[in-house]
Amino acid sequence: MPSRGYIAGKPVSRWEADSDNIDIEYKNLDKPIQQFNPCSQCLSGKKGIIIKGVIVLVIFLLGLIVGYLIRRNVHNVFIAPKVKQKYVGIQQDYDPDIRDELQARVTHVGNFEDSLHMLTKQIRMSGTCNAVAILNYIKDWWETFNFDSVTVKNYTVLLSYPNYTAFGGNHVALRGEDNSILFETKINNSNLHPDLLPLSAYSHSGNVVSDIVYCNYGHRTDYKWLLDNGVKMDGLIHLIRYGKIHASNKVKLAEEHGAAGVILYPDPADYCSPDFQSSGSAHSTEDKNGSAAAVDTSTSWWLRGDMVHSEHVRYWLTGDPATPDYPALSNVPRSASLNGSQPRIPVLPISYNDAYTLMRNMGGTSTPSNFHGNLNVSYNTGPGFSAPKEKQKVELSVNNVFLAREIDQVIAIIRGKYEKDHYVVVGTHTDSWGYGAVDAGTSYAVMMDLARTFHDQFNKGWRPRRTIIFAFWDASKYGHVGAYEWTQEFEKQLSSGGVAYIDIDCAIRGNYSFYAEANPLLYDVIMQASKSVSWHGDEGDRKEQTVYDIWRERGRRSADMPDKPWINNPSGDGDHSPFFYRLGMSSLLTAFTYDTKKYSYLADYPAHNTLQDNMQYVLNIDPGYTLHSALVQILCDIVLRLADSAIIPFNVDNYSNMMLKAFERVKPDILQNLGSDNVYLLKYAISNFSQAAEKFQAMLDAENRTSLREFDVQEINDKLIRLSRAFVYDGNLLHYGQYRNVLMAPHPYNLNEAVTFPGLTLEEGHAPLKEFQVVRLQRELIILVVAIRRATDILLDDFGPDMPRSEF
Repeated sequence: MPSRGYIAGKPVSRWEADSDNIDIEYKNLDKPIQQFNPCSQCLSGKKGIIIKGVIVLVIFLLGLIVGYLIRRNVHNVFIAPKVKQKYVGIQQDYDPDIRDELQARVTHVGNFEDSLHMLTKQIRMSGTCNAVAILNYIKDWWETFNFDSVTVKNYTVLLSYPNYTAFGGNHVALRGEDNSILFETKINNSNLHPDLLPLSAYSHSGNVVSDIVYCNYGHRTDYKWLLDNGVKMDGLIHLIRYGKIHASNKVKLAEEHGAAGVILYPDPADYCSPDFQSSGSAHSTEDKNGSAAAVDTSTSWWLRGDMVHSEHVRYWLTGDPATPDYPALSNVPRSASLNGSQPRIPVLPISYNDAYTLMRNMGGTSTPSNFHGNLNVSYNTGPGFSAPKEKQKVELSVNNVFLAREIDQVIAIIRGKYEKDHYVVVGTHTDSWGYGAVDAGTSYAVMMDLARTFHDQFNKGWRPRRTIIFAFWDASKYGHVGAYEWTQEFEKQLSSGGVAYIDIDCAIRGNYSFYAEANPLLYDVIMQASKSVSWHGDEGDRKEQTVYDIWRERGRRSADMPDKPWINNPSGDGDHSPFFYRLGMSSLLTAFTYDTKKYSYLADYPAHNTLQDNMQYVLNIDPGYTLHSALVQILCDIVLRLADSAIIPFNVDNYSNMMLKAFERVKPDILQNLGSDNVYLLKYAISNFSQAAEKFQAMLDAENRTSLREFDVQEINDKLIRLSRAFVYDGNLLHYGQYRNVLMAPHPYNLNEAVTFPGLTLEEGHAPLKEFQVVRLQRELIILVVAIRRATDILLDDFGPDMPRSEF
């Protein structure tokens, strides 16, 4: 083979090497390499096994010795390994400086005037274009506020309206022996508003020609007197005056006593000044038709003689009558039967001028003084008229229709920073039976400015600890339908996370003093807030006093706490009803009012639910809007305390005070029917709750907030929210199945009044109880006892009687 230039002995570059000329010796590669290991022979065989065993044994013994020496130096108790934990204290709490900033923003009285003008320009019956236009305006305005969300919730509900196409409309007429019309009621103020016909919402339609019988207030005691005195009532038209109890309760009792129809009227004794009769007024003169001539009292706070008072007469308040207990969303099934939730007889309201014409010739039995009002008539019972007019009859004609209408609820939300699943809800309504300046104009004006104030603070970077919800409801006048439907749709969220509902209703109904209704847990919040605002209702040195000072001086005193001003129970007929009486959510209402001690006979401000409640009526009460401003400032503090306080500012001691006083008020005949053993169970349950509440409240008051963690705060707040839910019973209660609160609920025979222990309440003058009634009453007591024990368990959960507060 050619060498390709290879020369022996010459260095060869690897680039120049010829692989064919490289010789490699392979002679040693197939022989194993011999290695020497001196230990391989020592550990092999029998001898090696013994050595390995000895080594393992020595290591084991050394381990035992070392472990023993270490054990001698350890502690007798186990010391857990140190785990690095981050301490998280309270991140946000109520700040008086923020309160001052909020209250300082309430300076533009022009906002109140603009709001009132906007709302009172037109009549706003629910489901009409006027009501929808206002709610759309609110939505558009709130969307400029940059809230976290602004939504509209729609529900299709069954509402009641006059039939505008029916001949004759809704009216009461006096017919002569020849059936000629001698008198016919005026349908409204000089017939200026044909769109506002007299209406008792949800009344049955019908035409009745009969004698009338005067039944005073339509109270059960009134009907008992009439029965005892042999007054015929069956098949007749019952004439009943407003006042004392809710209109729906009057109509229900009239129907139970055989009424063919009901006429309701506002007597001057209940809606006018006490000196009405002696001063001469509408009843003391007559026009050419024999009707009472109305006096022009347009600048007066008292009710005019030609005003008609409208109101719903539903027996059951469950929201939409066709979808009880579930929200009236589109396409959900509707009930074909209304299940007796409204009257089966025609009902119509009239003015006291027209009532005078009907009553002045009444025959029949004379009545006691408590049946007498301030019209210049005898107040005889009837039935019918005295000679020579005994042949005259009264015609009651009601033509109402039930229509499915869409109602809107406008909801604005500021989400909480640390407890966004806990909600403080502030609500009011926009609908009314007339112009509605006090109700709902003043409430609308207050709500709009309250929302604006919190929006301004929100835009500065502040966010509440808990979620704040501002809500406008529709169809409130029909039994708070909007509020009921919304709570039914969001029942689970509100049941577990609802902190409080703040109702704004008839906000400025007088200028004499402050007024409040509330769940007892909220008493302290209201009182503290009223101390933060100066009184501006009077001239002079009164301006140096707070609203609380004037309230304590002028208002009624609490029977349970004589050193503090009186706070009423939430009434049964309000937008708070579904929140408080169904869900157990603490609720409150604040307002400025008239002298409730001097005019204790008034059910409300006199022009309520009439056309007289107009812009001028409000200006007569609060011409400079100073009371509007003061109420917004008070509500700013209330909302801030409930939304921002690290620990929800409830006072659980107020619950125990209320229970103890309520037990003292239970009538002896009820206690006798319950039996001594059952009564002892109730007393024992109240006593245990009172001790637990006192201890729990003392711990809260003594708590050093700086040492609390966010986890501790959440635990405490959950207890406070669950406490009022302990009194919610999901079954059917004795008197009103639509309510679930066994601690406090509307009176079974007066929707306007709320009572404690409603299951143990019976009507005044009730007949002796039968055996089955006693069994039902005992069942109500057991339900109440169980609820009180559950509330006690909530307060005692996670700590015993000897546990120091720091371990809670």
